[in-house]
Amino acid sequence: MDNRYIAEVKNGIYWVGSVDWNLRDFHGFTTPRGASYNAFLIKGSEPILVDTVKRPFTGELLAKAAAVTDLKNIRHLIINHIEPDHSGAFPEVIRHLPNCRIYASEIGKIGLHRYYDFERDIQVVRSGETLALGDRTVRFVETPMAHWPDSMVTWMPDEKVLFSSDIFGQFLATSERFDDESDPPFLDAAVYYANIVFPFNREVIATLDLVKQLKLNPEYVLPDHGILWKKHIAGIMDRYRSWATGACAEGVLILYDTMWGSTEIMAGSIHDSLVRRGVTVRKLRIRSSSLSDIMREVLFSRVVLIGTPTINNTVFPAVGQVLIYMQGLDPGPGRLWGAFGSYGWGGGGVEYVSRWLRQNRYEVIHAPVESQFTPNKALLAACDEYAEAVAGKIANMKQ
Repeated sequence: MDNRYIAEVKNGIYWVGSVDWNLRDFHGFTTPRGASYNAFLIKGSEPILVDTVKRPFTGELLAKAAAVTDLKNIRHLIINHIEPDHSGAFPEVIRHLPNCRIYASEIGKIGLHRYYDFERDIQVVRSGETLALGDRTVRFVETPMAHWPDSMVTWMPDEKVLFSSDIFGQFLATSERFDDESDPPFLDAAVYYANIVFPFNREVIATLDLVKQLKLNPEYVLPDHGILWKKHIAGIMDRYRSWATGACAEGVLILYDTMWGSTEIMAGSIHDSLVRRGVTVRKLRIRSSSLSDIMREVLFSRVVLIGTPTINNTVFPAVGQVLIYMQGLDPGPGRLWGAFGSYGWGGGGVEYVSRWLRQNRYEVIHAPVESQFTPNKALLAACDEYAEAVAGKIANMKQ
């Protein structure tokens, strides 16, 4: 199999998307395993195309769709989400589908006209609206800010198939299409969640509650990225709730970088002190880790301790980059935070991190500990006290 493989999902529903084996960056999100852009063609008396693909893969999408049915026969195009990795092919696709009606949310309609220059009308669909498209029935559920304002999902009640847009996706290039063809990609989904969906925890919980309220019981969940879910649907939904509520978070993440080794000594001392007290700890040097992996570890951590040296009276650049990246993803609620670090002739780095924590209203677990030059015995004892306070707070949280 290669990335031109067309997969039948169920009852005349076909995957006609593309696999991007070479994608390594998605607006700052490191994607070492590539990605897929999933689109689906539903055969019937009035064929339906659900979503499109990133613009460079337009020809591949059209070729696959044409292999399933004559493009002129496609009567309906559903756009669940307008971000260009899903809608980039849209202008060229509608040029090849002269007989199709286009459906999107109200905000989706506005966004498509702002992104692209086209004359075709778009039919606005509302949350809960059900349409008979030929011999197929679809129901639309708006999911605003999960993860864009225009986002919606499409439910086929007769087939029990949920087209979930970006929800439940993963950045993963693979020739397999379904979660029973390989190990379920829960970790890839966690990385995706931590770097894409993290700011929208409330909306995720609301969406999961809505799925339950509407008694949707999908046999297939088809996201716009990655593996398609059929065997492990309950597993990925349970994990999404765990990630959104913070129930998955445990232990301490020590996240640091170092210039002349002093901050690294402190990170090691805090790590060892926590381990001696039976605390689960993960320790990452920032320049040895991708931003995407760092955010995955933040997702799974109850306490995040950020260590920085001082350079030019401010934070170390690598640490500052992480803070900027993390700020937009807003992982703070439900977690505890702390700062530590070192300086030479003048401080500033630890104060920068402490100020960042205050500005973002994150709960600080303990006052920062800071070393001038190489940590001495007294400073290492202060690191031990710092770790003791962190361990005590974690123990209290478990009671």
